[in-house]
Parts: sequence; C-alpha cells; structure tokens
Amino acid sequence: MIRFLLYPGIIVHELSHTLMCAILSVKINGFKLGLRESHVKHEDTSAINIFLIAIAPFLFGISIAIIAIILSMKTFVHEIIPIIILNWLAISIIFYSIPSSQDTKNVKNSAVAYLGTLWKKGILGFLIIILYVPVILVPAYILLYLFDIFTKYEALRIVLILLTYILISYLL
Repeated sequence: MIRFLLYPGIIVHELSHTLMCAILSVKINGFKLGLRESHVKHEDTSAINIFLIAIAPFLFGISIAIIAIILSMKTFVHEIIPIIILNWLAISIIFYSIPSSQDTKNVKNSAVAYLGTLWKKGILGFLIIILYVPVILVPAYILLYLFDIFTKYEALRIVLILLTYILISYLL
C-alpha cells in the first residue's frame, strides 16, 4: 500500500539511476518500473561510476524534493491543491531517495574488486591503496552503512523527511 501511495518516489529513484548512467555513459541493459519490483540494470563499470549510480537517487531525489518544498512554501501560498501535490511528491521522493540494499551491495563488491586489481599492480598499486582506502573507501563505506540503516528501518526515512522540512523551514 505504501509503495502505491509513494510511487512517484520510486519513479524518481529509478530515473535517477538512469540519468546518472547517461551522464557517465554507462550502457543500460534493463529497466523495470513496477509497483512490486523496480530496477535499472547496467553494464559493469568502474567502482567510482557504480558508487555515483548507486547514490544518484539520494543526490537527485533530495534536490528535487527541496525544490518541491520551496515551491510549496513560496509560490503557492494560498492555493491548497498545489501545496498538497508538491508536498506529497516531496515526501514520496525523500522516502525513496535512499539507495537500496542492492545498490550498496553493488558498490561494496566493485570496491573490493577494484582493490584486488590494485593489489596485483605491485608497489604502485600498494601506494594507491594506501591513499584510496582512507580518503575514498572509508568515507564511502560510512555513507553506505548509513544508507543501509535507513533501508532497514523505514521509520528513519520519516525522520529524514522531517529533518528536510525542518532544515528548509529554518533556512527560508
């Protein structure tokens, strides 16, 4: 039932993956947009591309939701229907802006595979690993861990929605 009510968020989530694939020139092999199952399948690509594709729903989704919230607060002050629609869209988009557990799993697998290729390059690969792990991999894993928590506990998504509204109200 909740997937049906918040379906615009699912659409934005999958279209965000698709848009990031297009930006990065990553070929899309499959696209499904349904109430029970939705996904974007793409060709294998670099670890950084997989990371960007995985977090695209968060980046684009939060941006679109913020615009919808601001429009509802500033543009349609005395018109109830546009305010309701814009807020419903914002809530549904924020709710589904968190990368799925499959998205985070893909990033983790590609990062491990990338480390394996670096390890085979000898001393140069070892030096790159020394820089790559603390500067890129650790912050990425922390972000992915947070996304996994939000994926497992949907109540945290409601907290994210509330925090977004509070932050925008405070800034405006």
